[in-house]
Amino acid sequence: MPLNLNKDNLLKSIIDAMDEMVCVLDTSLKAVYFNQNFGEMIKLVHGFIPQLNETIYDKTAEVYSKEWLPRLNNALLGKYFEEVISIKDNQEQTLHYKITVNPLLKDKLVEGIMIKVIDVTQEKNNEINLQAFKLLAANIPNIDVLVCDTDFTIAIAVCGEMKKQGIDANYLMGKNLIDISNQLNLEMLVPIYKSTRNGNSESIEYEYNKEYYWLETYPIFDNNKVKNIIIITRNITELKRKNIALQQLNITKDNILVNVAHDIRNPITAILGLSNLLISSSHENDQYIDLITRSCNNVLSIINDILDATELDNDNFKLNLANTELNSFISDVIIDENHNAANKNITIHLDTNKEEIFVRIHHDKFKRVISNLISNAVKFSDNGTKINITTQYLNKRVLIKFKDHGIGIPPKLQEIIFDKFTKAGRFGTAGEKSFGLGLSIVRQIVKLHDGSVWLESEEDKGTTVFIELNTTI
Repeated sequence: MPLNLNKDNLLKSIIDAMDEMVCVLDTSLKAVYFNQNFGEMIKLVHGFIPQLNETIYDKTAEVYSKEWLPRLNNALLGKYFEEVISIKDNQEQTLHYKITVNPLLKDKLVEGIMIKVIDVTQEKNNEINLQAFKLLAANIPNIDVLVCDTDFTIAIAVCGEMKKQGIDANYLMGKNLIDISNQLNLEMLVPIYKSTRNGNSESIEYEYNKEYYWLETYPIFDNNKVKNIIIITRNITELKRKNIALQQLNITKDNILVNVAHDIRNPITAILGLSNLLISSSHENDQYIDLITRSCNNVLSIINDILDATELDNDNFKLNLANTELNSFISDVIIDENHNAANKNITIHLDTNKEEIFVRIHHDKFKRVISNLISNAVKFSDNGTKINITTQYLNKRVLIKFKDHGIGIPPKLQEIIFDKFTKAGRFGTAGEKSFGLGLSIVRQIVKLHDGSVWLESEEDKGTTVFIELNTTI
């Protein structure tokens, strides 16, 4: 008897309401009824819209017809069939479907076939990815990988480090991650796991049995909901110990530098004082005395750079800030720097759009910033040029500009100009040497003031350095 659903509105309503893709065929394999989900799937995969009272598989590619017609014919003999298949849609994307074929029986006679299709692409991809992840993790030494569901039940366990604690994968499978953490006295990790269940990636360093570990967690989403949690733990003990040793060496190096710099600075300062006495008492051999003076000043500048760089690198270094009127502060520094500028007949001009601008600064350190920038501008400017310094008040911020008309900076050097001991150091226009710490010190000090510093430069047209700071008024 041919299958007829025209009058069976209840069955049609049930099929339409099903989440699965459903199609009913009669004994001639013609479509008697199908829901919208099934029709959209056929269009997506095979590129045509199915029609009622027509066969479907004779319109598909020959490979599908040859594969499915025998199975459908077996269903007409009363045989049940279920399989997960992988196919490509018309956009060459791989899709995974679980297909069940049920014979429809009436009085023990087959009067049709019901085909149900469930899209398991996401589940299959997750399964493939998890298996690949498990295989990858198993080949990485000193690492543990756990995958659990949102109830914290462990589904996958790859044990490298935990084996050293007598814990293997078989023991962990099916156990609750929170319970395991509490048993191992790792309660501090529980908030990390719970945060990951809420969709956050987390990381933490912790110590366990005198070993150091780095733990990272990642949520796996399905339809915008967290479905699984991945936990990766690495033993970083050796790395941690090496870092501690390096920190100790760095402290030792800094102490040596400070001690040597102080030991050198004292006799240099004495020599400088004696040369000044000679200049005031006699005009004989002035050129040699001037050479001594300039050499001492150069060495003293280098020593001060080393001491400043070492001090600023110390993580415990803190600035003692004082509320200061910026324009008058810069004016005082310009007075101190005018002597070097005058030697090259360079004038320094300060311009501001607001009479008073107040900032919180460390006087000695910020004076070093301004001095370094003026000194650089003088060093790389030609005789008889100008250096323009401007302060501009902009919505509770102040922008300070140091503009020279010197030789400029090539583009390739601009990228590293603020680095320590950079190769960007060049001789000045009068042969002045550069030690390579000045601008790195500027950046460190400005950063400690919660400010920012950058520059713009063009070869043979000059350089402008910008500093931006918060104001207090």
